[in-house]
Amino acid sequence: MRAGAVRGLGLLGVPLDALRSRVDDPDWWVRAAVAGVLATGLRRWPAGRPLLAGLSEDTDATVRATASAALREPDDTR
Repeated sequence: MRAGAVRGLGLLGVPLDALRSRVDDPDWWVRAAVAGVLATGLRRWPAGRPLLAGLSEDTDATVRATASAALREPDDTR
């Protein structure tokens, strides 16, 4: 439910602050959803780069991989 809500927030184009509180969610799948939404919307949310940087050091491999890939990708490819 929370992961779906995070993806929904990204689709709605809400302010970055709406996602900031989910970065520290105890469930990895919610953090993975946040990383995915931030990766997809990084052009719209350049201030999300520090959040992705933090997620790139997450304890979960899926979250780390999603965030790290987004940080490596050049901005003009999105």
